Amino acid sequence: MSKEEYKPIGYEKFILMAILKSGVISLNELEDSTIVFISSIWYNVHYGKTYNILGRILLLLFRTRDHFYDKYYTWVRKEKKLKSVTGTKDYLIELGNKGLVKKTDGKYELTAEGIIVASGIVEKLGKRAELIKNRLFKPSSAAINTTFVDGIMAFFKLSIGFITGSVGLISDGTDSATDTISAFLVWIGIKLKHESLSTLLVIILLFVASITVGFESLSRIYAALTSTISPIVDPNYVIIIEGLAIFIYAGLYFYQRQVGRASGSLTLISQSVDSKNHIFIASSVVIGAIFSIFGIYYVDAIVGAVVAFRIFTDAVALLKDEIHSMKGEETDLHKYKTPVGDYVQDGKMKAFRIWVIFAVWSRKLMTKEDITNSLDNMYTKTYIPVLSELNLIPEDKIGFNNEFNKIMDPLVKRNFISQDGNNYKVTESGIKRFKRFNALFRYYDVHYSDLLMLDVESET
Repeated sequence: MSKEEYKPIGYEKFILMAILKSGVISLNELEDSTIVFISSIWYNVHYGKTYNILGRILLLLFRTRDHFYDKYYTWVRKEKKLKSVTGTKDYLIELGNKGLVKKTDGKYELTAEGIIVASGIVEKLGKRAELIKNRLFKPSSAAINTTFVDGIMAFFKLSIGFITGSVGLISDGTDSATDTISAFLVWIGIKLKHESLSTLLVIILLFVASITVGFESLSRIYAALTSTISPIVDPNYVIIIEGLAIFIYAGLYFYQRQVGRASGSLTLISQSVDSKNHIFIASSVVIGAIFSIFGIYYVDAIVGAVVAFRIFTDAVALLKDEIHSMKGEETDLHKYKTPVGDYVQDGKMKAFRIWVIFAVWSRKLMTKEDITNSLDNMYTKTYIPVLSELNLIPEDKIGFNNEFNKIMDPLVKRNFISQDGNNYKVTESGIKRFKRFNALFRYYDVHYSDLLMLDVESET
């Protein structure tokens, strides 16, 4: 069987990669690395009720995607007349029947054909990862991508603004057009290694934006009071375009903030502040359009005045940081929070807890020493396909022994793990929890979105 004749899907890829790296591997070793992998995909872990709307949206999107692929792979297997699989052993049997894997002395290794297929998977994954890092996570890439997005948004905002007569939308579109130029200059500054000038440019434009938005808001308040304000021709178009802009700039804010923090670029941090302000501006335009339907034309102006003040204070804070930076002082960019930073850290702890449930239940590890040793071994010494290649295995910075109680207490509190003296045991609730979690990955595959979010996790 040649590489072209058979293309592994879903979890089969993971198995082939694991065996390729290990040479030979036991069923238990393969299952262990699988649990570490799937538990480390933090956005698939159940979020608690205290998480914000962004965390819930991310969770919903990835769950929806995984559900789609589960249905797709089920259909593919049905079309190929393959039996449904329930575990790693079933996959190994299938791969053996395909001539890719063979079993020797209770362990598994790849055949010559299997090595060809597995090597192709690793090569393809490497290209995907490299594409993401080069096209998305380099500061210069983030700058040119921002230029592209701002340009498109400026075109649509100005077009709809002139059609509907929405002064707010025209003003916002003009601001986006200005941002397009500044983003392009930022890209040039990064390429020429003159980021300080680019940062100052963005900060100056933030001051200009605050003054412009403030003046526009006061003008609209005056026009509303003197009954000279022009009504919006069709506010529905305004609501649609600015509603879309809110989501686009929310994504751009997250993206710029993440790359800026990861690369230590105050310029990109400044751009993320500008994108955040666009969210507020777009929201004020939407609010104004909604109220205009009922003949109330001054609400967006009041909101705009508040937004102008926020833009001004953000610009002042950034200017202070840039002055410190130009003096050679180190700027703590971690004070500029990312939307998912806290959830990523919490997701790492949940990954450790998933492993603990599995290890205590399936591997009969009962004592603190057994559990901490297993955590240290799996998360620092064991090869995990995808995660190891990209150096993305979650780590405990303090040490599993020092944070043992932080890992275990929620499991005991929620009755997933019970404690009897120095020994731990998985409860029925814990087993159900693990099985429900594990079922999400029946036909799990690695996609561009996974590599993107794993990169985010590693840089948060």
